[in-house]
Amino acid sequence: MANPPGFHLKKVVIDAGHGGKDPGCHGASSKEKDICLSIALNLGKYISENFKEVEVIYTRSTDVFPTLHERAKIANDNKADLFICIHANSAKSPQVFGAETYVMGLHVSEANLEVAKRENSTILM
Repeated sequence: MANPPGFHLKKVVIDAGHGGKDPGCHGASSKEKDICLSIALNLGKYISENFKEVEVIYTRSTDVFPTLHERAKIANDNKADLFICIHANSAKSPQVFGAETYVMGLHVSEANLEVAKRENSTILM
């Protein structure tokens, strides 16, 4: 699969949410930080193997806690074309399943703002 004409994705920064002292959500047998790291590393590997022209940069590849400012700095310093931040929310009900996708940009909806506030509360850590 090639990039469409006029679109050149050269650098992707993948951010495994949480990490280190910030475990994120707790599941019955897991922590969000561990799930996010596993997904991030597997996604990066997939991109590297299937899109040779795309450079993959990680905000973390181990169980460390980069601050929100450090994560953004990594993307900005590397002039990333795309920043993917991975989170894995939990729910009390085992019947709840699925995926959420939020696109943060200049037009932020109230729902996206609430997600950003919750996720960015770790800035105080």
